[in-house]
Amino acid sequence: LVVYEITNTASSLAWMTVAAVVVLPFMAPIAGVYVDRLNKRTILLFTEVFSTFLFLGIGILIVSGKVEFWHMLVTAPLFSIIFAFFMPARQALVPALVPKHKLANALALTMGSNTVTQMVGPAIVGLSIFLTDHGITMLIVAGMFGLASITDLRLPKHGMTGIRDSDQSESVLRSFWIDLSALIDYLRNNRLIPLLLVFGMVLPLINFPLQQFMVVFAEKTFGGPDSKDFIAGLLISMLGVGSLIGALISTNSDRFPHKGRLLMIGSFTAIIALGLFSISNDLRIAIIFLALMGFGQMLFQVTNNSSIQRIVENNMLGRVMSVVSLQWSLLPLGIIPLGFAIDRFGPGNSFGVTALLLFVLLAVMFFFTPRIRGLYMKPLKKIELSLVQAEQLI
Repeated sequence: LVVYEITNTASSLAWMTVAAVVVLPFMAPIAGVYVDRLNKRTILLFTEVFSTFLFLGIGILIVSGKVEFWHMLVTAPLFSIIFAFFMPARQALVPALVPKHKLANALALTMGSNTVTQMVGPAIVGLSIFLTDHGITMLIVAGMFGLASITDLRLPKHGMTGIRDSDQSESVLRSFWIDLSALIDYLRNNRLIPLLLVFGMVLPLINFPLQQFMVVFAEKTFGGPDSKDFIAGLLISMLGVGSLIGALISTNSDRFPHKGRLLMIGSFTAIIALGLFSISNDLRIAIIFLALMGFGQMLFQVTNNSSIQRIVENNMLGRVMSVVSLQWSLLPLGIIPLGFAIDRFGPGNSFGVTALLLFVLLAVMFFFTPRIRGLYMKPLKKIELSLVQAEQLI
């Protein structure tokens, strides 16, 4: 909103997206190595404090009327660098704090809270901009990051650090390559993990563009120019409601050992629901399909992420989770072809064909990966401690 208000051009938004995404493929491997080396609590605190000052600076520039486009263009990659460290550290934090037999439950609750944040956050930001302005809103966001850093001070200091694969006496560059090579060898020797990582990138590739183009559905399919904002908000909210329901149901998924079946049920439910939404002209029916899509996607993501984090060893978790964060650099790739397709064929036809193609892709992927189809994880005994609990006892 700030960038568009400054430049009044859509191309500036594209440049912002490029600036934010281009650094992720380079920073994610570096971040993964250091998330495993350093204390995850320290990384979280550093990224949150840095974000506080970053938004504080932008807020002050906006309030003073001195903000320019290049300020925002520089901020975008800086925040992506922060994200590259924050995301794997946050994801690797859950297995450190929670015993593995409760991992699916904890991840479901974490994703559910993220969904609520994604639903409520934009509404709060919009209300803040309406009541104040963009600058004050940026200052409020800075304050929220500061509050998060204060909250994270309560995290335990022990049990948050992995094990280095390189020798302490090695040079910085050489030790980095040793640790990164250890990740490549680890993934090569544990073929199930790369398979889960690849499967985990499919659904987000369509979910992100869908949310970006939801306003087009609202205007061209379900309403008009006057009601498009309200309808788009309703559609995105129903997607979030379905995700929240999926997260709550997934809290008990650790009791169901047939993870491959859950992955297939979740992914195909989401894709079929997307296809049905794409051909719907009735808003009341469409929101049901969107909620069903959110449910399926959340069931898939919780099962996929909990399976990865249960398999991966603690000293590799940060590096593996950094590979997961790479999917964010791929998300805008789906927007470009869909944007051209929507302009030519309309949103319903474009997403309908995309849903059909993804259905075929997933069917082929599941057919040729019996290890994923038959993925079975026996429920763990309830006596197992988390890493933090074990180190505190020591």
